[in-house]
Amino acid sequence: MKDPSSASALGPVLAREARGGSLMLALALSAAGCAPATRVNVPSPADDGEATANEVGEEWTRHEDEVLAALAGGDPTLALRFGGAPSLGGPDAEVEGDWLAPAARARGLADAEAALGRWADSARLSRTAGAAAGRGRELRLERELVIRSVREERFRLDREAALPRAASELVRAMVTAVGAAPATDPRRAHERWLARRLEEIRASVRGASLDAAEVAELEDALDAVERGASPGTTASLVRLRLELEGAPRAQPRAPDPAWLEQSLGAHAGTSLPLAVVRSRLERAEAALREGVTSYAARLPADVAHAAERDAAAHLFAASPCRGADVASRMRRASPPPERDAACTEVHLAATATEDRDTFVTLIALHDHVVVALWALASRADGAPPSGELGHRLLAAATPETRARLARVAAVRPTHAITAGLAADMLARRGSDGLTRIARAWTSFGDAPLDIVEREVIAKLP
Repeated sequence: MKDPSSASALGPVLAREARGGSLMLALALSAAGCAPATRVNVPSPADDGEATANEVGEEWTRHEDEVLAALAGGDPTLALRFGGAPSLGGPDAEVEGDWLAPAARARGLADAEAALGRWADSARLSRTAGAAAGRGRELRLERELVIRSVREERFRLDREAALPRAASELVRAMVTAVGAAPATDPRRAHERWLARRLEEIRASVRGASLDAAEVAELEDALDAVERGASPGTTASLVRLRLELEGAPRAQPRAPDPAWLEQSLGAHAGTSLPLAVVRSRLERAEAALREGVTSYAARLPADVAHAAERDAAAHLFAASPCRGADVASRMRRASPPPERDAACTEVHLAATATEDRDTFVTLIALHDHVVVALWALASRADGAPPSGELGHRLLAAATPETRARLARVAAVRPTHAITAGLAADMLARRGSDGLTRIARAWTSFGDAPLDIVEREVIAKLP
């Protein structure tokens, strides 16, 4: 998240693109360890004077389709996020897809990066838009969002290829893909695919130990697989659980503040130093606690206690969250996993109509900030992932819920801190402005937090 006056984290990239889009892409892909198959020339300025904004928009829509289809080629959860159906099979029940395998995802990502190089550069938009300045601005924003999404998936691939540490994220993606696949898909293909991925995780567990929080997080993710397990996957699931049970436990991971800053940059869009992130979260925690206290005084004691219990159900709840009903394909997409809790809390705030609703929302926002501070303490400072750590929840959470939140902080710190930063943004103008900010945000749709800051919050009167 950035201050409204600060430049976008993508500004230097877009500036370089204006001087030569294909050169920028070649350099970026070279740094990432891959390169497009062919060199593609950026459309020449001579074409620009004859093209209208609508023509460029149609061209960009075709390129956007190509980029997003390539991304989804190796990761069916991306097809689901962008409004498609993640088909995992084909007409032949013997099909054995390689979905979510690192090699398949890398191929899809490389294809997406190559397709992005064939997309008209932002300088062409500026020259082409003419009187349709609004249309040109929309297209530039859409292009920025696609670029950011591709960069985010590159970072995710590099992270999630490191099994077994990223195994819980892979298992969640598997469950999401199977749950959303068309009923016409051959079940046998699903079973063989799931079994193969589970065996890969089991092999990785043998070669590298997990700490206690990582094991518990993976066990939680496997529960969803077990609930829908079929005969073709049960044996692999049992073998993986036995492997986890017998594997030695590693010491808690050493803090890695540099990686955490990079992860927040990729998924949340913030390039702030962690010290600044911590300062913002601590201020938000104090302000939200004050708001909770104020609203508690307006409610009967029994209503307030019931609301505190209800708020606990909203803490990093596993509920799918959709983007806005807008023309932009990127902003109406579902958020990536790292922004899902943030999306859920925005929708919770947007639908608050009574004091009790606002009270529940304020508690949930406060506690998301608290878990974000736990994540910073654990992953930046090396504090044990046991919860509390000087920051207390206000929801009436059970011991099981507290333990789950402590694991989120320790194992998925980017999810936790992104939700905390989103809560800070929502509460920026106090409880009276909470619903107004949330509704403007939901109308805009999903985007990295710095873009929401720039395009939504900074423009509110």
